[in-house]
Amino acid sequence: MKTDWNSLAKIADAKFTLELQKLSALTQRIQSLNQREAALATLAERGRDELRTVHPSHFTNGDVLWHAWLGKTQRENKMEEARLRVRLESHRPKLQRAFGQKLVAEKLRDSET
Repeated sequence: MKTDWNSLAKIADAKFTLELQKLSALTQRIQSLNQREAALATLAERGRDELRTVHPSHFTNGDVLWHAWLGKTQRENKMEEARLRVRLESHRPKLQRAFGQKLVAEKLRDSET
């Protein structure tokens, strides 16, 4: 029985690509959360600058509500990022295994020719 190393290499490559796509989606989500966090940090800095002077929102305690919302939103973003990083790390062994299988299949294919 002759083994078809070329087909095995294609299957291993497809499996690796699939695992890589899963990680890419998580990585893109983490990047979007980081961009959102940067935007919130800019808003927080601008809010702190406005607190240095008398602002109409001071009369209605709007500044307190604003900073409470800002802190809550930043916390939620960080928690979501932490959850995504845990998922990312749990997928890494699958990606490494798929990459190893891909390398072995390619070496077997190349040694056959």
